[in-house]
Amino acid sequence: MTTQDPSTSIKAEPAARETVRGPQTSLDGPLMHDFEMFLHSLFGADADGLCMHLRRQEDGALLVNSLPSTSVGMEKWTHAAVLALAAEGRLTGAFFEGLLARIPRRASEILALQRRILGEASIVTEPTRSHALVFQGQFLQQPTIISPNEVLAALHPVLPYGEPESISLKAIDLRDPEAWNAAQAPLREQLTRFLEKKVRPTTHPHVSVFGLGPTPWLVALGNYLGDTLPTSLHGRLRSPPTWSWQAERWSGTALHVEKSLPERRSSNVALLLSISARLAVKDVDVVLPRRGRAICEISIEQPRVDAVRTKSQLGEIAGCLRDVLGEILERTGRSSPIHLFAAAPAPVLLALGQNLPRRVAPAIFVHDYDNKHGFGPALPLITQ
Repeated sequence: MTTQDPSTSIKAEPAARETVRGPQTSLDGPLMHDFEMFLHSLFGADADGLCMHLRRQEDGALLVNSLPSTSVGMEKWTHAAVLALAAEGRLTGAFFEGLLARIPRRASEILALQRRILGEASIVTEPTRSHALVFQGQFLQQPTIISPNEVLAALHPVLPYGEPESISLKAIDLRDPEAWNAAQAPLREQLTRFLEKKVRPTTHPHVSVFGLGPTPWLVALGNYLGDTLPTSLHGRLRSPPTWSWQAERWSGTALHVEKSLPERRSSNVALLLSISARLAVKDVDVVLPRRGRAICEISIEQPRVDAVRTKSQLGEIAGCLRDVLGEILERTGRSSPIHLFAAAPAPVLLALGQNLPRRVAPAIFVHDYDNKHGFGPALPLITQ
């Protein structure tokens, strides 16, 4: 859990890479029908929702642009989309992983359909081995320490590849954008060296991330990790004191999304995460005036410490982040800067960083919070 969360009660484009696709998929009549009906059950009558989900896939805009307008209705649009997915070799394990991340509560049904379409061999189970990454971002007034024994206990029964990799960053003044800009390069260099020299050369690369630190550091780390490697994100609970995910969630943790996005482009877009505590819009106003601003807030019913206790909860929040960020880009344009304000545990902040837009991305800023001064100035995030 990150510290110094608000507790007041209120409401560079990367180099292009080749898209990896599978072979064309043959869907017989009954399987085609079942697949289309299942998508209907996931997205209801909302063809636009399915359209937005597909658009966020790798080269998804090319697929969506080749389809008819969603005004033809959910049934006809879904049929056209399924035909295109099958013909273009887009029905891969990654496609079903996207559905799992979006709607984890339907995991058993999604995996059953994946088995029917792609076969049993396409199902990727939990990793048997993983590279453990321990990230310790230091605060100015208190040390950040992560116990290696707790990390190994949380990994079990997954076996680590050697000793955990440790990245520890000294404390900096997160109200000083120049200090922040200078400090991002070492983080990126250390992470890149770890991924390229240790992780990618393994037969089945996988990273388990254990991180603590100020909000900007965790968002930056998640952004640099990206989504090109399989990762597991872990957060430390206070009760019980462990890095292991729990079997059950607490009540009062249903997700809520509130938006006031204009149809036109905005001067700035504020994205608020109220998970560990409820953020105050009036505190946001101090550093990001309301004039010309659009705002979105992702929250849970009862924000509090340790609210995110299960892996499925994290998956739901990550899926919600993808949806909201996609809608921001759709409705406000990529030229509108996005400002991030968060009261959330470490794995949620890492997931936020992983899901930030990268291609033709708008300017993205993170605002740190401390109990004495409130939210700080905009810290530019160097996106991949």
